[in-house]
Amino acid sequence: MADKHSETRLTFDPLIQTENIAFDPTELIACTGCGRMNPPNRLTCIYCAKGIEIKIENASLIKPTLRKLELWERGFNIIVCEKANETDIVKLAQFLSMELNDLTAILDTNTPLPLARVESENEAAIIQTDSERCGIECTIISDADLAAEKLPVRLSTIDFRDQHLGLRDFNTGEIIEIAVADLALIVPGKISASRVDTLEKKRRRGNTKLIDETPTASDESILYIYSRQNSAGFRVHLTGFNFLCLGDDKGLIAVENLRLRSPV
Repeated sequence: MADKHSETRLTFDPLIQTENIAFDPTELIACTGCGRMNPPNRLTCIYCAKGIEIKIENASLIKPTLRKLELWERGFNIIVCEKANETDIVKLAQFLSMELNDLTAILDTNTPLPLARVESENEAAIIQTDSERCGIECTIISDADLAAEKLPVRLSTIDFRDQHLGLRDFNTGEIIEIAVADLALIVPGKISASRVDTLEKKRRRGNTKLIDETPTASDESILYIYSRQNSAGFRVHLTGFNFLCLGDDKGLIAVENLRLRSPV
């Protein structure tokens, strides 16, 4: 009885093929899950879909799928760090299936920006390796490291001290002290909300008739503060924040205090 994991070896037949398109048996990679052999240009097993350990020398054979991940999926982000003097942007754009103008715009900013987001660490490593071959140095950051589900701490006030800031938690009242030298990033932002209120009249047979509809929208300016010791950051809202901490610099309008007279 033949082994259920045995593979059929296809040989090159010049009578029906103009070239040998099959991989050599020595190039095939065994899946650690089911034990079956897979071509070296795959990231997952053909038979059981388990991830395959990719050899660096086979990286050039693999083309990433670059599908848009679902909201619930955790991915891996490839971030551009540095561009060498000699780069093959055309080749990299083809490899990533990107428009050349879009890739050029990212690289010309000379700022760390996301180049791609993929579902597996293996695929991210392939893109990183191929990018470096094209003269683009990248790093990989996982969604788990970013901890996007952890919201910034909402603040109720800021106490100014010598070389330190005392950030008071809006919900617990706890004071979090950070050094001014540890401030890493301050970002102004906006929370936009919209809703539609409808008035309907029920009719027979379960049908409804729209009587009135009122759409409303609102924008709230906010301020994000990030330190080197706290990647989740802190958030200042217009409502619930005591701007008396600004002292003589406090203005009459809250939004102006946040935009123009911010203590940070």
